[in-house]
Amino acid sequence: FGYHLLLANQVAAKAQEVADAKSELAKLEKKLNEIKEIKKMLESIRRKTAVIEDLELSRQASVRMLDAMSQLVVEDQMYLTGLKISEKVVEAAGLAADNQTIANFMTRLEHSGLFNKVVLKSASANPLKDGRVLQKFSISGNRKPLERAEKPEQVPEKAGKK
Repeated sequence: FGYHLLLANQVAAKAQEVADAKSELAKLEKKLNEIKEIKKMLESIRRKTAVIEDLELSRQASVRMLDAMSQLVVEDQMYLTGLKISEKVVEAAGLAADNQTIANFMTRLEHSGLFNKVVLKSASANPLKDGRVLQKFSISGNRKPLERAEKPEQVPEKAGKK
């Protein structure tokens, strides 16, 4: 009877250990599910942040592209009559004093760091009523891919502001 009582106590103790282990396992599984949900939420936030960054970069890129194109035009020698900016290609059309001016403009575009390749699509003489002849041209350039900033830009504080 004593041996049976000893074994019954050991079985009860082991059963309690199993019940405690199952309870702990259930708690850990609950925490694991919470961690998985948090990871899913973080990934969702990362994706949304990336989309926002891409949209902001795209918005800024168009403004920068317009600014760069205006600065790259050969002053007093040419002007643009059309500009089409898409995600991968920029197409520009205009009038220039001569072919050398067009070549200079294309060189400026290539060295600007904004394009992988600049191609002259067409160039033709365009006589004016006053007897002058301007060169009508059309070029296209493959835009370099947009790069997402690693760190957000720091806005410098204005002097005297406290």
